[in-house]
Amino acid sequence: MRGDYDVGCQVCGGSGKVCVVNQGSFEQQNPEDFRRWQKSEADDAEYQAITDSETRWERRMLYGSDY
Repeated sequence: MRGDYDVGCQVCGGSGKVCVVNQGSFEQQNPEDFRRWQKSEADDAEYQAITDSETRWERRMLYGSDY
């Protein structure tokens, strides 16, 4: 209760604010860059899904079907 184990947010540094992309404005101002950014985000999501799947598979192989 004293805060000895409190951990600050690594994303916002404890400010409570996280920057996000204003997609509507971005798309209007730079349509080509917006499409490239969307493609990059989709590629990152696909890669993350693949690695998550592989991680789950490896855990099942090591520890059984409970993982």
